[in-house]
Amino acid sequence: MIYSKEIVREWLDEVAERAKDHPEWVDVFERCYTDTLDNTVEILEDGSTFVLTGDIPAMWLRDSTAQLRPYLHVAKRDPLCVRLLQVWSSVR
Repeated sequence: MIYSKEIVREWLDEVAERAKDHPEWVDVFERCYTDTLDNTVEILEDGSTFVLTGDIPAMWLRDSTAQLRPYLHVAKRDPLCVRLLQVWSSVR
């Protein structure tokens, strides 16, 4: 597990409250936010973090930074997410 589902859920609930006038947006945001953590970020056996960014190697740093930046909000509360970001930043 690379993040605490309860902490992410709490944060998503806060976002949903702020955007309650746009329920369609909230639904898309929640699916995309958790999908990145569940399907495109992985901590490898050697302890490094792999971020699936697509098929253009020259854009890896820019794309991986853009993909992980939104998780800084959750990292304030989630030690698992902090570890994910620390490992990723040390590998860049």
